[in-house]
Amino acid sequence: MVFDERSSINNAGIAILIQLLSTSKKRDQRIAIAGLSEHFKKIFYIVGIPKIAKIFDHEKEAVDFFSDSG
Repeated sequence: MVFDERSSINNAGIAILIQLLSTSKKRDQRIAIAGLSEHFKKIFYIVGIPKIAKIFDHEKEAVDFFSDSG
C-alpha cells in the first residue's frame, strides 16, 4: 500500500485495514506500507499496525523489502 499527502482514512477504514492485514498475516503474506505522513505513522503505531505490516518511508524501500525476500 502506498499512501500520499492527500490520503485520508476514518475509524471504520482503519478497522477494515487492520482486519485485512490480520487476515493476510494469518496466511503468511507479507505486507508493506509506504508514504505515510507523520500523522498517519503516529496513528498506525498507536493502533498496532507495525505488528502486522512493515512500514517504510519510501515506496522504493517497500519494493526492496519484497525483492530481498528471496
